[in-house]
Amino acid sequence: MIKVLILFIILIAGIIIGPIIGGHQGYVLIQTNNYDIETSVTGLVICFIILQFIFCLLGWCYRRIRGTSSFTHN
Repeated sequence: MIKVLILFIILIAGIIIGPIIGGHQGYVLIQTNNYDIETSVTGLVICFIILQFIFCLLGWCYRRIRGTSSFTHN
């Protein structure tokens, strides 16, 4: 399990550091009716990973709250 974790960390570091060293970070433009979001691909990937972590944390908290109420009910 530790080997998989280390491999995953190296992969994420390569995704973040690689384009920065190469100087070609890419470009992402998200347009809506009222505003534009301009960012690099690396920034988008980082935001996506953080958003996934937040969703996992909220799901874990929800399961803990639901499990606690049924546990105390029994």
